[in-house]
Formats: sequence, C-alpha cells, structure tokens
Amino acid sequence: MQNLLEQIEIIRERANVTYAEAKEALELCNYDIVETLVHLEKQNKVNTPSQNADTSKTVWTAIKDTAKSIIRTGNEYKFVIKKSDNIVINIPVSILAIAIILFPPIMIGAALLALFTKHTLRFEKSDGGDVNVNEALEKVSAVTGAVGDKVTAALNK
Repeated sequence: MQNLLEQIEIIRERANVTYAEAKEALELCNYDIVETLVHLEKQNKVNTPSQNADTSKTVWTAIKDTAKSIIRTGNEYKFVIKKSDNIVINIPVSILAIAIILFPPIMIGAALLALFTKHTLRFEKSDGGDVNVNEALEKVSAVTGAVGDKVTAALNK
C-alpha cells in the first residue's frame, strides 16, 4: 500500500489540484485513488490527455533536437580566413551564422573586402577533413584577387 504522500502525488499528476485538495479528496473517498479521480473528474479537475498537448510536446522536442544538432554540426566546422599562411579569423560556423543573421551587410562587406585583398576563405572540419565548398571558394578568391589587382593598378595610374 502506498503512503499518503505517494497517493497525493498520483492524484496531483492526474488532476489539476493542490496538495490540500488532493488530500481532502482522498480522505473523502476513503483513500481510494480511483474513486478520488472519479470524484475530481466530476468536478472537471482531472487532466484529460489532449492530442494537441502531446503534439505540441513532440513538435517542441523535435525543434529542440534539430537546433541542438545544427549547433553541434556548426561547432564541428570552422570558418577560416587566411592571408598567405597567417590565420586572420578562425571561428565555428555556428558563430558565423549568428553573425550573418545579426549583421548581414557588415558580414558581406567584410567577406568581399577579404576576397579583394587576396585573403582566402575556407571551411575546415575539426577532424581535419576537407569540405566540398572549398574548391568553389578558392576559385572565387582567385577571381576576386585578380579583379582587386586590376582595380589597384587602375587607381595607381
């Protein structure tokens, strides 16, 4: 047999009542949990499981799990800006994404400035693996570096 506190906890889990109300209802129903729940149900105090509540919990759980996965993946990759062999910036991709969302014009301007001043932009895995997008970034760096050279030459004339 369960003690009074355990019975009260069971009632509180299933009904929208305080400890005092649960104790009073239990006493009224001779400490019979089922009778107590029936009594509280007649007063519309029993929590009926709703499909919407279960669905919302599932949706929020899915959103939390997806966000954690995205952040974890974002932290596995680094965004690196180099000038020759010197690393200028080395940050997790998740931080880069937040910065792009918060300051898009500044981030775009900084990336273009880096490219036109012959910096290289790369994404690197924490384990040292290569990332497919780096080939495209190298081509963009080469083209923008050449354009930067032409602009500099034209300005110096």
